[in-house]
Order: sequence, then structure tokens, then C-alpha cells
Amino acid sequence: KQLCMTMWDIPAERVLDSTFWVLLFRMQVYPSKKNDAAFLYTKLLTSLNSRPLLSNKESGPAEFYYPPSTQEAAEQYHELARLALTTIPDLGARPSKFSALLLMNAAVEIAYRGIEDARPSSMDPEDSRILKLTARNLANYASTLETESVADGSLGGALTYTWDLLDRLLKKLAIASSKPLDQHSAMGVGGRGDEMNSDFAKGLLKNLRTDGGAAAHPFFGRLRRDN
Repeated sequence: KQLCMTMWDIPAERVLDSTFWVLLFRMQVYPSKKNDAAFLYTKLLTSLNSRPLLSNKESGPAEFYYPPSTQEAAEQYHELARLALTTIPDLGARPSKFSALLLMNAAVEIAYRGIEDARPSSMDPEDSRILKLTARNLANYASTLETESVADGSLGGALTYTWDLLDRLLKKLAIASSKPLDQHSAMGVGGRGDEMNSDFAKGLLKNLRTDGGAAAHPFFGRLRRDN
């Protein structure tokens, strides 16, 4: 199904008229047999430019969105809303998939700025998991874009920015969500050589000086339960 279509040549006074929006949102707020698909596609939308709905298909470019196969996923309209947001109704315009990449890049950049100054071990593991999943989704989406899909050749630069952004985000997450170091973790799998024999690994602290916002607790890391 073609679920996203550009309506062409709409007079400004019609789309700014509150009557259209009242009737549109009434269909969602007050569902009834009268507020059906026929009313939306044959009366309400056609009133915007006084043309049959399908005539808009031949007037310029149109983007397609194929709904998911499952009923639960099909009821989530964020993908359709993103398509409408990123579609540019102009001849020769960049495809919506490219605009969606720029939109996702901007969202991840905002998330990165939010944790850019986060201290080590200060981030909740659940928040870190959500951001890592977001980064994975962005990487998967970017890998589906074909170079020739953008005629002006700007896709290469956008993808380079995407990979650099993901690299910065994941490096910061590794620091911000790392577990606090104690004498037990210092003697863990990665501990060897001088680290194994350090005063800290033995639970000995000669002073309580530490970084701002942190605290030093001598003689124990994790509380022991066997004694």
C-alpha cells in the first residue's frame, strides 16, 4: 500500500483553516461509522486541493511504506510518521531514507551530548543498554542505504559522520557505564603483574584523596557475606 502521499497545490487558507483539522482529529477522538476511511479519502483530503486523491500521485514524487506483517507492529505509527516527516515534496529531492538517516543522526547526537560530560561509572546500566540498542539500530539502518540512492553523492559524507558518531558514543558509554574499581575487580580476569601486587589490589589505601564527586573506602570493595 502507498501510505504516504504528497498533496499538491493546496491553497494556504485551506490548510490553515481550523475546520479541516477539527474534522480530521474528530475521526480519532470520536470514532463512529460516519468517520470511516471513505470520508477521509474521498471527502476530507480531496477538499484540500479540490482534486481526486489519486490525481496527486501523478503530480510529483511519492514515497512508499510497507507495513509490518504482524498486527502489533502495524499499529505503531512512528515509522509512518517518520516517513511523512522526512519526505520532501519536490522533484529531484533526496529520498526519505536519506533524510531519515540525518534525523536519526541528530537524535543520537543529542543523546551523546547528554552524556558527554558523564563521570566514569556514573551511568545506570539500563540507560546504557538502551543507548547501545539505539546505536545498533542506527548502524543497521545506515548499512541498508545504497550509495547510488542519493544522486548528489552526499550519502558518503553522511555515513562517515554516522560511523564517527557511533564510535564516540560507544567509547563514552564504555567509560560512563563501567563498574567502579575495587581491590577485588583489580585482581579479576584482567589483573596481572604489577596490578596484582599493588596496594589497592591488596585492599590498602595510604590516603583518602580521590577525584571530585568520588569517595575512597579502605580495606573493602564489595561487602563480604561469609563473615
